[in-house]
Amino acid sequence: MFLFDFDGVIVDSLREAALNAYGCVTDQHCYDLTETPSGYWELFRRNRFLLQPAGDFLPFASWCIENGSKDPTRQLSYQELRQIVEQTTVPYKERTARFFANRTKFFEHNPERWFALNSTMEPICTYLREHPEIPLILLTNKNKVAVGQLCSHF
Repeated sequence: MFLFDFDGVIVDSLREAALNAYGCVTDQHCYDLTETPSGYWELFRRNRFLLQPAGDFLPFASWCIENGSKDPTRQLSYQELRQIVEQTTVPYKERTARFFANRTKFFEHNPERWFALNSTMEPICTYLREHPEIPLILLTNKNKVAVGQLCSHF
């Protein structure tokens, strides 16, 4: 039996998460990271490893929008990220619900693009496909519907 985290181990969903978070905080329906402000993607990618739950992506995305053009190479400390998240007035559960609802909306409007923003992590995915007899348990904060869609697609 194998036990794996999903994001960053089985599937690389960083581009989708960055675009989804951007859409949540701007109310814009973008389908490509080139549609985001200068430095947003670079800053998001550089600091994403600090984030844990989906609800924290929204205040972090707002910060990346505000700061991306100033210094897209800035590396936050964990304490700095916690300060960014704690400054938001939107409750965690509301932020999380909005993130997942926006992901669903994105998938419904443009499933091909949504899938294209995700990719498999290799060689682990190839190995798992070649050995379907091995029981697999996935641990993730990602919503169950998205995990099912991605597993079926890849």
